[in-house]
Amino acid sequence: MRVKRQSSPDSLFMALPAFLDIRQREYLRWIESLLEQRDHLTSRLEALTRQLEGRYAEKTSALFEFGFQNSAIPMCITLLESGRIVFMNPAFAEQTGWSLGAALGKTTLQLGLWADPGQRRQLREQVHNGLSLVYVEGQMKTRSGQILDVLLASRPFRFRDQTLLVNAVVDITAQKQVERELAREREKYRLFFEDDISGIYISTPEGKILDCNPAFLRIFGFQNKQEALQSNAEALFFDPRDRIRLLSHIKKEGKIVDTAVKLRRRDGAVLHVIANVRGEFDEAGQLKTLRGYLLDVTRRKQLEEQMLQVAKLEALGRLVGGITHDFNNVLTVIQGYTDLALTRLEDPEQAGQAIETIQHAVARARQLTGKLMSFGRQEEASPRLVSLNQQVAPFLPFVERILGETIRIQNHLAAQLDQIFIDPTQLERVLMNLMVNARDAMPEGGTISLSTRTVTITPEEVRFRVGLQPGQYVCLSVADTGIGMDENTRLQIFEPFFTTKEAGKGTGLGLSTVYGIVKQAGGHIHVYSEPGMGTTFNLYFPASQQSEATGTGREKGQPVTEPLGGTETVLVIEDDPSVSAVVVETLAHFGYRPLHTSTLSDALAVLKDKNREIQAIISDVVLPDGFGEKAILQITRHRPQVPMVLISGYPEYLARAEGLIQNGYPYLQKPFSPRELMAALRKLLDEQG
Repeated sequence: MRVKRQSSPDSLFMALPAFLDIRQREYLRWIESLLEQRDHLTSRLEALTRQLEGRYAEKTSALFEFGFQNSAIPMCITLLESGRIVFMNPAFAEQTGWSLGAALGKTTLQLGLWADPGQRRQLREQVHNGLSLVYVEGQMKTRSGQILDVLLASRPFRFRDQTLLVNAVVDITAQKQVERELAREREKYRLFFEDDISGIYISTPEGKILDCNPAFLRIFGFQNKQEALQSNAEALFFDPRDRIRLLSHIKKEGKIVDTAVKLRRRDGAVLHVIANVRGEFDEAGQLKTLRGYLLDVTRRKQLEEQMLQVAKLEALGRLVGGITHDFNNVLTVIQGYTDLALTRLEDPEQAGQAIETIQHAVARARQLTGKLMSFGRQEEASPRLVSLNQQVAPFLPFVERILGETIRIQNHLAAQLDQIFIDPTQLERVLMNLMVNARDAMPEGGTISLSTRTVTITPEEVRFRVGLQPGQYVCLSVADTGIGMDENTRLQIFEPFFTTKEAGKGTGLGLSTVYGIVKQAGGHIHVYSEPGMGTTFNLYFPASQQSEATGTGREKGQPVTEPLGGTETVLVIEDDPSVSAVVVETLAHFGYRPLHTSTLSDALAVLKDKNREIQAIISDVVLPDGFGEKAILQITRHRPQVPMVLISGYPEYLARAEGLIQNGYPYLQKPFSPRELMAALRKLLDEQG
């Protein structure tokens, strides 16, 4: 049996160094072996890497060459400093017209490729500044001399200690041509916008002006665009209700076309414009902006009004002759029956009949003077619903006087007609001009046929009646048996100042006035005529189904049935002895207590006396020592609560225009009947009480 020998700790400790030395040497040899293997692997890896890099470079070069050569984008490689071409693809050759053989080794400047050589210097400077990709937009000249717009993209790279540029040239000629065309269109629009004589603007539906042109500033009197942009379009309307109506129409129809609108300048002056406005809507159909074109026709409007006034004066001259004849007849009646009444005082019945005849004659005289005043009246049209027959029938007797005994008038007025919307005085002017024109076309005499009828225009008939829309119309026809006219003349008859009459026998404004009035009333005129066959004017007015508004239902001059009497004290201020006498006597007859003064100063003295009771005042507006609003103010200053009736021989419109009367006071134009005066006074007192 073998017995192990136990080692002591001391012996183990002594053997440890030798053991460690052996292990260290073995470890070092192992490390050296590893290092030898690493070097070998590194060599192998480097060789393999070089091999792969070579293969990759070959493939990359082949791919680059394939892509470069077959690219549809013209490309070339140039030296940065000299611009010498070292390579280019077929697309570049096709674009420039230079073959590779002809271009290789030459600079881009030598080939004349730069339309602006300065752009090559800019390219080089940008590369020197460190840009890795440079874009230049410019022009390139081909071998044939054609100039191309191009976008050049250049990327620098180093090769064999030299800096080269890979250049891609994109032809943007078509794009630049479109841009230049757009620029020209923008310039056209700018010139149109800036230089157009029409006032062009863009605004919101609320009225904020977003943009406008110089003509808009000039038309409205703005100092500059900033002032206009800070204003609101609503303030430019003469009547704000017109803006509401136009805005409503645009929201419904999308636009307004050739619409006459009355506006105002910044200084308050009236403007007349023809407006064309188009609305722009969002996807939800909400109105977002308005684009408007305003043609200032204020001067034309003024000229038209002057022309109309000339035509009115011409017609007035004709009318005066007939009225003078009738007025003299009226005066003869008044004079004759006054004398008869004085001789029949003992027979009340016969005297009463004579006086009644005088009253009818006075009413007739008042109609004549009213007709004369309305024809000479110069103011804007006041259209209202009227019956064509009721306007035509009473006017015919006046026209007959003017036309003369050689002219026969036939009228055929329809029994039932719808009303039309027109100024009655302007309608009479139309009749006067048409019938006088018909008379002048019949120098040897003839017949004028006047008729009225209702006409319904169907959609099928619109093709044959130019200017008319489908609907119901009231037609007024005036036909003569005169000399007629040819087509060339017919086409010119409504032109201002056109006339076929001898010099001094016509202004050429009569028919142009007719045309203007009819068009203003929304109507149309059709004329038929042939030489030797006479002429027919057909005037079509849109029919209205509305009833004409009625006031008290009593026309001026009709009997008054309301209670007229009273017991109040009334001060009469009238300088004409005859007028004051009849007013005072009338007041007394109806139970009033009249006081009379003939001057303003005497009236003021009476009014200052507070002890004198005065319940009403009847005053002329033109007195020897005062007239108009100033006189009224002096009277009311002393008795502000006392009601007053104003009287005058001036028509009311003229009295107001001249500042003779104020709003709020009843006004009676002379001559008036005693009952009319008493009715106005009684109504005023009852309203006051």
